[in-house]
Amino acid sequence: MSGVDDSHNTFEGVEDETRVLHDHGPSWLEENDWITKVLYVLCAIAFLAGFPFANHGHWWWENYVFFAIYGFCSYVGLVLVATQIRKLIRRDEDYYGE
Repeated sequence: MSGVDDSHNTFEGVEDETRVLHDHGPSWLEENDWITKVLYVLCAIAFLAGFPFANHGHWWWENYVFFAIYGFCSYVGLVLVATQIRKLIRRDEDYYGE
């Protein structure tokens, strides 16, 4: 041994503790499969309900996939901006001490 006290770095029992922490059974969503089925049906109804109505955009590009492209670009922009903001407000690794 190199003379360094490694007693605080032992990992004995970690697997047991992890198993106990994560061994709480299925979640409420997994137990209640009917909720997922109801959500699928509601999404299908909402999707199909839009077809009988004619959507006339104000501009010619709004009649196509404008809102899908706009939403995707907005989402990507939000993620990129959030990544840069994280660099500004991030704390040091040992901010809270040892």
